[in-house]
Amino acid sequence: MEFDADKTMVLLNVYPDMSINLPLLSWLLRHRLLREDQAWTQEHVRWYCQRGIAVAMNSAVANIALKAPPTIEQFLFIENDIRPASGGNTDGVLDAEGDVAAVRYETASDHGAWQTNNAMHTGMFRVSRKVLEALSPGPWFAEEYSPDGSRLTKCLCMYFADRVTAAGFSVVRAGMAFHKVKE
Repeated sequence: MEFDADKTMVLLNVYPDMSINLPLLSWLLRHRLLREDQAWTQEHVRWYCQRGIAVAMNSAVANIALKAPPTIEQFLFIENDIRPASGGNTDGVLDAEGDVAAVRYETASDHGAWQTNNAMHTGMFRVSRKVLEALSPGPWFAEEYSPDGSRLTKCLCMYFADRVTAAGFSVVRAGMAFHKVKE
């Protein structure tokens, strides 16, 4: 999937404090995903802030991404605790071949993260419109638990990745980022 800033919408998860970190802001400006002359009014950037990551992301897909103008062909989802790596190491997510491209970053709890070929996390990933449409209706993101509900067996990231690959699309990892690991 070839990157084109004019055909990309950034969806920023700014929960809980409605903030965006400076390294991320700078990265978005450098790649023309935010434009200095119209940074807070443009149609290519949307903020969402809702408690419950799966609910927030499903809402962002249903109410923002899939209602975006048809000229928007891809979406870059970013959580506000992601910080791009220096030296352009995060840039690979933009040009990676794949229907879904996710950056790799440290997580507090892996739940099998990075162990399978389609493994990804949802802190920063790019996805084509055709993937989101093919997986409709949602949920696109959900968690699965053991029968007694005492153990997480599949995080929302792997739920999404598994749905993507089951539908015949590809998931690739490209680039690195830093992540403020929740304590």
